[in-house]
Amino acid sequence: MPNNLTFKLSEISLRTVAAKLRNKKGVYMWKNTINGKTYIGSSSDLRRRFLEYSNIERLQRELKRGESIIYKALLKYGYLSFEFIILESIDIHENESEAIELKKLELLYINKLKPDYNILVLAGSNRGHKLSIETRAKMSLAKKGLTSHRKGSKHSADSKLLMKINSGRKKAVFVYTTDKLFIQKYYSITECSKDLKISSIVIPGAVITNEIVQNKYIFSNKDLENE
Repeated sequence: MPNNLTFKLSEISLRTVAAKLRNKKGVYMWKNTINGKTYIGSSSDLRRRFLEYSNIERLQRELKRGESIIYKALLKYGYLSFEFIILESIDIHENESEAIELKKLELLYINKLKPDYNILVLAGSNRGHKLSIETRAKMSLAKKGLTSHRKGSKHSADSKLLMKINSGRKKAVFVYTTDKLFIQKYYSITECSKDLKISSIVIPGAVITNEIVQNKYIFSNKDLENE
């Protein structure tokens, strides 16, 4: 259930917040108290994630590797201009299926609250990072089978979720009304996106969460009528 636990960083130290986040997992939000802009993310270890945000040198290093709106905002406005809010704290165990459930919950909050600092609205999609030209080039080389610094490493639950979503982009999409009446079958997410004029980022997330889109569509990768 939603907790909405708010830490005003102008009134509480970063160290105290980190201590209160020990052993907590869930969906969080950064809120800029100056302009009202927000960022939503999730973590199976909120204390560790908050400590990463609290490390200025780390933020600066990460920005050299790629763009991040929330990192830039934290450095520009300072921590005292932000609130750190736990939107929902949940009890999960360390396994892939529950990590995916956490990402699904994050996606629901992103779609509901429309946070300004999340560039990529699909949960798990680089966590609000805008890929730099250099990063995109590295990804392109990796797709061509060239050596990557990640070669041999185990995929995280987040990465597996993204691969699952991306692999579904070329799969059929079945579109139904909210009453689950069949509308049309598309042979790819791209085709569905263009025809219905709905973001290709929103559709795969809706397939996973069964969320109603634009108050009229339900998306599925299965033929529900023949189940």
